[in-house]
Amino acid sequence: MFLFSSNSDDDDDEVPLAKRAKLFSGRAESSKESNPSPADPTPPSRTTVAKVPMLKVNPYADAPVSPTARDHPIFATVDAVADFTDQFTRLESENAQLRKAIKVSDDQVLEANKLTADSQNENILLKDELKKLKKKMKDEQDARREAAIAADEKEGALRESITNLLMTCANQLLKLVDEEKTRVAPEAAPGSSSAQP
Repeated sequence: MFLFSSNSDDDDDEVPLAKRAKLFSGRAESSKESNPSPADPTPPSRTTVAKVPMLKVNPYADAPVSPTARDHPIFATVDAVADFTDQFTRLESENAQLRKAIKVSDDQVLEANKLTADSQNENILLKDELKKLKKKMKDEQDARREAAIAADEKEGALRESITNLLMTCANQLLKLVDEEKTRVAPEAAPGSSSAQP
């Protein structure tokens, strides 16, 4: 004998219909075993589903159909399904083309973004290189200017030293000439006096 708890009815709500029928027949058999009855056991009744007659649809669209048969709702349904199928197929084709176009444009956008990033990096590198070249040119100009100033200073100092040297030489020459004149003059004077007596 099977013992069922009081919440088995609640559990039955969650059990599918086919399983419930099986459980119900199991309960009935267990109750028969505990209480044998003299009546003949009767099999559980089965419900039968009547077959729905299938309409023969003419596969040829050009086949003549009587106007009364054409008014039947199945033809309207078939036409609606055919229109829906055509529209669905067309939309799926358009959808596939749009997906391809979107993929191509996505690829183009990615390539454009990559080119933009590359050109920005190249631009930054070129700006840095230009700054370096400008600084180098400025340093070279400053060095040339300083070299020119130094050369001018050296040239000025050299001119000054040459002028001083020439002045010194000229002064020395004049001094030597004066000394020679003074030395020659006293010698000539005593010789002339001795020649006269």
